[in-house]
Amino acid sequence: MPSNWLYIDTNFPSFTGEESPDKKIETIQSYLFMLVEQLRYSLRNLDFDHNMNQTALQQFVQNVESPINTRITDVEKGLETQIIVTAEGIQTRVTSLETDLNGKIQVNTSMIEQTAKSITSLVASVEKDLDGKIQVNASQIEQTATEITAQVVAVEKDLDGKIQANTSEIRQTATSLTAKIQNTEGEVSKLEQKVDGFTLSVENQTGYSTLSLKSGGATICTSGKITLGGDVIFKSNLKDGETIISGDNIKTGKIKAEYIDADVIRAGNLKDGKTIISGANIQTGKIKADYIEVDSLKLKKLYNSAGKLAIDASAENYMVIGGNWSNKEVSEVRVEATRLKMIASDTLNITADSIYTTESLTSQLGTSSYPWGALYVKSIHFGTAPSINGSVGFYGSGTVTFYEKAGFHERADFYEVVSMSKNLTVSGAGYLDGDARIAGSSKNLGFFGSAGARKQTVSKGTTAETTVSNLISALKAYGLIG
Repeated sequence: MPSNWLYIDTNFPSFTGEESPDKKIETIQSYLFMLVEQLRYSLRNLDFDHNMNQTALQQFVQNVESPINTRITDVEKGLETQIIVTAEGIQTRVTSLETDLNGKIQVNTSMIEQTAKSITSLVASVEKDLDGKIQVNASQIEQTATEITAQVVAVEKDLDGKIQANTSEIRQTATSLTAKIQNTEGEVSKLEQKVDGFTLSVENQTGYSTLSLKSGGATICTSGKITLGGDVIFKSNLKDGETIISGDNIKTGKIKAEYIDADVIRAGNLKDGKTIISGANIQTGKIKADYIEVDSLKLKKLYNSAGKLAIDASAENYMVIGGNWSNKEVSEVRVEATRLKMIASDTLNITADSIYTTESLTSQLGTSSYPWGALYVKSIHFGTAPSINGSVGFYGSGTVTFYEKAGFHERADFYEVVSMSKNLTVSGAGYLDGDARIAGSSKNLGFFGSAGARKQTVSKGTTAETTVSNLISALKAYGLIG
């Protein structure tokens, strides 16, 4: 080991040029070993009290313990860099000033500040053109042990002095993530996410909308309207099927609600047309349901399942059941009930080829408690033993035919031909007003309950007494005299 630095200086390798490369390497290697040993010796024996300059030592300690504020400036290029070091932290800043040929001035700054608890970085730019328009842009990131916040700001001032500013911010913690964008017009959009869900909100000075999604459900609130694009399908997780919203169509199963309040409701699918519900009116095509329950129903036409017109109520003063006047589409109309009651304030008009009953000899027209006041017909045919307890009048050019016994307990008026296949019994007063034909040539004619007799011939006797006696015998045969 060398004893002093002079020995090192005097033994610095020198060569004559006659040495071989291996010899030169060996010499340099030996010198390096000597330098290492000398450095080790000096460092191990370094002492603040005996072999170090005290003034230099104090200055060195002072420089190390005092804050550091270093600034480097290049005025010609418009650049400046500054470093500040204190016990609290470190701050670095770099600034540039630029001016172009059009008079536009731009100042750019970036800064990093570090402490034991946080790190903050900032990048900013300020521009001013020749007209006086100013634009400021800045971004900042602040980091702590529990939170990271990033923010970007843009501010612009136009020639009229109007200021427009926009800000976006993202804040992150271990339990939440929040993003927010807003401007000077009062418009704000915000997204907040936590472990149990997220909330998206948008608002301005006139309205708001909020979407909240959690594992147990979702909530949509808005002061305006909700517009969904594409096909929207709502599915349950059990048995209730699905609801599909596509464009202006909603396809679903049952809608259960206390009431639906809307100015206009339109419904339909791709082929069935549409349904319009406006105010108190519903305009649609086909309605298919198990039953329809309404307080009142107003319709113009009603068709059966085969598509044939069953009821035509399109006219103002009447309706037609079974078709209409020009086309009777339904061949038969049945009314089946224990009792059928028809009330007409003026006239009940029935137009048909025939009116009949399928219940033989059991149906009746009127009852003893509710008799018909009057019956006007052209031709009437009675079956077995008809009994009429009131006044009856037969008018027109038709024929009244009785196939069995006929009993009239009150007045009966016949203005045309009366045909009797059996007996005719008149309990009350009987009047034949007009030509009358009673009994046939081979039939009996009786009065006052007698069996009657066929047509009698009264021959002229030889004397008046004989002729009168023959007439009396004929009258007795008819029951006219006793």
